[in-house]
Amino acid sequence: MGLKAACVQWNELTPVVSYANLYTGDPGGSFGPRYIADYQFILVVSGKGQAVIQSAAYEAKPGDLFYYGPHVVHTFTADPQDPFILYGIHFSWQAPLPARGGVKAISVIEVDSDESPVPIPNTMMIKSDKEEDSLMLGDKQSLHLDRIEPRFARIVELYRMDYDYIPLLLRSLFLELIISIKQGEQLPHLGRATGSPIVRLVAEKLHRHAEDKYDRGWLETWTSYHPDYISRVFRRETGLTPYDYFMKEKLALAKHALIHSDEPLARLADRLSAASIHAFTKWFKEHTGLPPGKYRQWSRMI
Repeated sequence: MGLKAACVQWNELTPVVSYANLYTGDPGGSFGPRYIADYQFILVVSGKGQAVIQSAAYEAKPGDLFYYGPHVVHTFTADPQDPFILYGIHFSWQAPLPARGGVKAISVIEVDSDESPVPIPNTMMIKSDKEEDSLMLGDKQSLHLDRIEPRFARIVELYRMDYDYIPLLLRSLFLELIISIKQGEQLPHLGRATGSPIVRLVAEKLHRHAEDKYDRGWLETWTSYHPDYISRVFRRETGLTPYDYFMKEKLALAKHALIHSDEPLARLADRLSAASIHAFTKWFKEHTGLPPGKYRQWSRMI
């Protein structure tokens, strides 16, 4: 069952994941117009395209999270030159757990493109006694991909496992996902385009050197300041140490290569200055929930 109202308290959440997958869009391909019988999150992890939710059209780019509920008509269309890759999770906000994990049937209803469906409210408020702790979800929110993608990947990985404990595990992971969405509103993060000039300089240099092995001496070379001072300034403005920022850039390179090329894993590990293929695999899985080979395989599934 789903919620009858568009709000719920945090402590009333009893979500159930009913379907989860990774979708690779064909150039210019689309799904919809359609609606579903439950709720869904769609996360864009690479590429681009367009999302239409009821009558509202949105650009769909990496880090964009789309949300809609039952009977909300939606269409997603991949860009002809740079088609998107999406994570999708079907779920209920409040429902009893199924007895066992594994693939479940879902209800998807195609809609005649000439129809004009009646608009349906499409917001969800997860309420708290403290207003700042509440979370409002609407058609689209933009998130920091590095923070949110590993949670989607883990849910997708576990969804297909046919064990008694999987529904409970998926519930806990989904709750973590929702909380991380809320925390993403509250925790600061700085991209390369913002911040003080010295932080922008260091961020851009770290981005350019992401294939290399990290060298703390870079900070002094690039700025003429002591590395400790630069680290404090960088962390104050970004919420990340220079090293953590650098490793996120390296992870982004690894993901891009796995999705967009057939570069052998050993060669990729060497190019990214990993100590060994074993170390690269362990590091990648720790940060994405998937080993690199499986990440590549799933990024190309339809």
